[in-house]
Amino acid sequence: MGRASRARKKSNKTSTKRTSLKDLVEAAEDCAARCDFEQALLWYQKALAQDPESTGLMDAAGEVLLELGQVDQARDLLTQSVQAAPTASYCPYMYLAQLSQGPDSLACYERGLNLLVEEINRTPDPEAQMMLRVKLAEGLCGKAELYMTDLCDMPNAETECQQALEAALQSDPANVDVLLTAANLCVCQQNRDQAMQHLDRAAELLSNLEDDKRPPVEVCMTCAKMYVELEEHDKAIEQLEEVLVDDDELTEAHFMLAAEHKCLGNLERARECVARAHGLYTNDPEAVPEIMQKIVELGQSLAEEV
Repeated sequence: MGRASRARKKSNKTSTKRTSLKDLVEAAEDCAARCDFEQALLWYQKALAQDPESTGLMDAAGEVLLELGQVDQARDLLTQSVQAAPTASYCPYMYLAQLSQGPDSLACYERGLNLLVEEINRTPDPEAQMMLRVKLAEGLCGKAELYMTDLCDMPNAETECQQALEAALQSDPANVDVLLTAANLCVCQQNRDQAMQHLDRAAELLSNLEDDKRPPVEVCMTCAKMYVELEEHDKAIEQLEEVLVDDDELTEAHFMLAAEHKCLGNLERARECVARAHGLYTNDPEAVPEIMQKIVELGQSLAEEV
């Protein structure tokens, strides 16, 4: 009887320890780090059941919900967080800015950026401050993009966009997303030279990244497309080839590469690329018919070339 009683007490103690708030949060963070977001959400929900007033837990759970594509639930939880503690953290405002549109998005960006600047100013550790400056640049870039899209008709849109990008580059000069956004603005302003400076710097940074540090392929495609728009064929080809190192089955990249080689008179290489694009498209169940039409037209024009 005594041994059984002691065993039950030990078991209860172990169970309590395993479900303590600290352990729940650690389990959630571990799952999120391994991209097991469904399990991470379950742990965060258990943690919130123990501490329903924790805005930090709300923010973390909201981020996981976004990873799972549960946008409405994430928005509700993040909104609850900023309502409960409006000055606790910049994080929920940044997420809400991306989930909102127009003036609502701008208001979230500005509130979050102000809180982020305050946190930078009170952070003594240089390494931690540098990481926060990266976040600041990302937020300023988001604000700039907002002025190029939803708020483009505002009288001061171009000035606000320019100022946000200048501040972003000052905060993190090696941020590829910021450089590409700045290049895009310069293209819109018909400032080719400045656009090329930003674009070349972004391409240089991308080419020097280790394989495990490379951004999503869409970032490299953006760089390539801007070179195409500026008719920098050699540089566009270089970027597209780097894209295909990351993802050799990207139909659009093979199609664009074929078009660029055609522009330079590299007809045999262009034919190889368009044939590859055609083969990939044929086996793609989600392919868009308009793209196939372009591939076929390019293939026909190459067949007519001598």
